[in-house]
Amino acid sequence: MSIDSTRQKQHYEAIHTNYEDHYYDAQSMAYRERFYYDPLFEGLDLNGCRVADLASGSGHNSVALLKRFPKAVVTGFDISSSACKAYRHNVGRPGIEADLTKPLDHPDKFDAAMVVSGLHHCVVDLPAAVDNLANMLNPGGGL
Repeated sequence: MSIDSTRQKQHYEAIHTNYEDHYYDAQSMAYRERFYYDPLFEGLDLNGCRVADLASGSGHNSVALLKRFPKAVVTGFDISSSACKAYRHNVGRPGIEADLTKPLDHPDKFDAAMVVSGLHHCVVDLPAAVDNLANMLNPGGGL
């Protein structure tokens, strides 16, 4: 892990609890439902699809996806071990600790990938993060 991504990981480990309290309260989630999730998932059918939730945090975006598509199979990826632990608890699915700015050695491929409010955290090497997203997808998969 580079110095920059190490600092990113340390930062999110330090603020994890406050981040949860202030970004996922009832008002914030109502906003996300209306302005993020409704437009993001409109016209999609992800039931039966394998979906990677990148920069997943503790899984709130995956929970929103599963409310709409209960037969989807989601996996979270985040740089924070605290977030991954919370993801596994909240979603009941794997939460994998990963630095998206470094090559990922994950054997599974996904039908779709989503990054909700997380890509800007990968500025240390944005091209590598985008390459990771593309490499995680099955042929014909989408973001």
